[in-house]
Amino acid sequence: MSQQATARGLDSSPVSRSSRGGQTGAGSSGSLGAAISEDLSGNHASRARESCARPSENGASENQKLLNGQDPFDRGEDVDTEVDDADDVQGAALADAAAWRNGLPGDVAPSAFDAHPIPASKRYYAVTMFCLIAALLYADQNLLAPTLSLIAKDFGFNDVEKDQYLGGWIAAAFFLAGAPAAVVMGWVGGSHNRCNLVLWVVIAGKAPSAATYFVTQYWQLLILRLLTGISLGGIFPLIFSLLGDLFSVHQRAFVAALVQVAIFGGMSLGQLIAGLIGPAWGWRSPFVVVAIPTLILAVVVWFTVPEPERGITEAALQGEDVKYEEEMDWDKTKKLVKIRTNVFMIMQGLPGSLPWGMSWAFLNDYLDRQKGFSVPDATLAAAMVGIGGAVGVLIGGAIGQKLYTKRRRLMPLFAAVCVVLSVPSMMYVVNAPLKGPGSVELATFLVFCAGFTGSVCSAPIRAMIMNVNEPETRGVALALHVVLDDLGRGAGPGLVALLITWMGRQAAFSLSILGWIPCGLCIFGAYFTLERDEDAMQMRLVATSQRAASSRAMSLDASERGAAAALLPPSAYRSYGERSSPGGASPSSDPGSDAASDAGSSGSPRGASTRSKSRLYR
Repeated sequence: MSQQATARGLDSSPVSRSSRGGQTGAGSSGSLGAAISEDLSGNHASRARESCARPSENGASENQKLLNGQDPFDRGEDVDTEVDDADDVQGAALADAAAWRNGLPGDVAPSAFDAHPIPASKRYYAVTMFCLIAALLYADQNLLAPTLSLIAKDFGFNDVEKDQYLGGWIAAAFFLAGAPAAVVMGWVGGSHNRCNLVLWVVIAGKAPSAATYFVTQYWQLLILRLLTGISLGGIFPLIFSLLGDLFSVHQRAFVAALVQVAIFGGMSLGQLIAGLIGPAWGWRSPFVVVAIPTLILAVVVWFTVPEPERGITEAALQGEDVKYEEEMDWDKTKKLVKIRTNVFMIMQGLPGSLPWGMSWAFLNDYLDRQKGFSVPDATLAAAMVGIGGAVGVLIGGAIGQKLYTKRRRLMPLFAAVCVVLSVPSMMYVVNAPLKGPGSVELATFLVFCAGFTGSVCSAPIRAMIMNVNEPETRGVALALHVVLDDLGRGAGPGLVALLITWMGRQAAFSLSILGWIPCGLCIFGAYFTLERDEDAMQMRLVATSQRAASSRAMSLDASERGAAAALLPPSAYRSYGERSSPGGASPSSDPGSDAASDAGSSGSPRGASTRSKSRLYR
């Protein structure tokens, strides 16, 4: 235990740490949340929450001291109960909130926070099912790209109309429905069963996808692709919100990487299925091949994957007896943009998605028509974007997690550098002649490299969003991230299609590739904000836990309070700051009562100003 924690009066004696999952581990008296809570506030409400379990120095419980007419909070500690400077409280609380990853307070190892009421086998089974669903959903995104020429011939489009109607408008429509679906599911998922929502989102998106088999006119394809976008937009915030409550911060980057690997693998799978099955069975057949197993998997998830309790993995709530029951509201939505890490992670999606949108929508056909590759060679080279992306996500998640454990700000630095390194390799593929021997192999390798470095940031971005937002707000934060990503992937191809009409394919593609540079700069911004934002989120959880504990204490049965009142001397009420006493004393007669009540109800440090509260979102 550090001298800093000891100086603030934290009891460092190791005791069994209780958790809602029924598992125990080494820790300090009380829990991490209780320890930070005491530092956050000197009010009686936070101490009353600990009084049932913490023994006093003379061996008697604080409840027994209360019955004896003594001050239950007098433990002979040199604790400063007056707060003169709210900034001092804020700084001390930030230090304790950050100390959890190093085992302070309470010398709790990081692995102790990984305890979960759902067994690890069931949680990784859930991750496996989420990966399969994500892979098949995102496979649908690329079922058109390998067969654009076949579809254009079927509808009678020329080359310009093919790029505009199939590469641009279809891609824009696909993500047009995904953006609002992401926001709606992020909000609703903050208070409803997310596994149920997964089922309905998949049905809403994959049923129109299967119906693509019966398309005979372009407008039918356009509407069905728009409806299919619901599943891609809506599934993302639900899955990652579930991951946030299934795994702690020490595992989130890794499991996020697994889902991202599945997404990139699914994109490549869609390219391969359409490229191999489309010419033989018709361009409509791949939609049925992908839709049916996705619907089956969604039903299996609905029956077999349990809904995790919100907030169960948060360090500040470990060992608390109060169930976390916060729900999403408009005020919390507005505060999301005050978290600077959120702003950086959301804004990077727009420029960062432009190169990906270009690659998925046009690269296959570009290598075939402009570079002279055969259809199989062009399909394989374009698929390397997804394969390299899958490898990059997995390695980026593993390295990012290790850097995060060493020092949190190193994770966004690593991700930003890798994203910018994607520009040269993809630029060469688009602008080099690629006509001589070995050109196909070189292009395939460079596309793989671009996909690899460009996707390293994926898992760290999701992990950072999960780590700086409360359980009920993660879905909306992730949804906003999806909206900007979808805007880049959806509007990007449409914008590129317009640029093609003005400057040609090569120049338009080169301009879109440069989007990786501002993307990397945005991610680099989190280097300066991640640590503070994450510590502030833990403080907000502590404040929420305080309010819930205070509300529960005030809701005791009146008969129980009456029975206790008969045993207590009048001085005991001043210790607890009760609003009334058996003698009918007015609450205003005891100034300490109002102070304790105000501090307990707000969950903020006694004497802290509004300015100090607002810093929780800096």
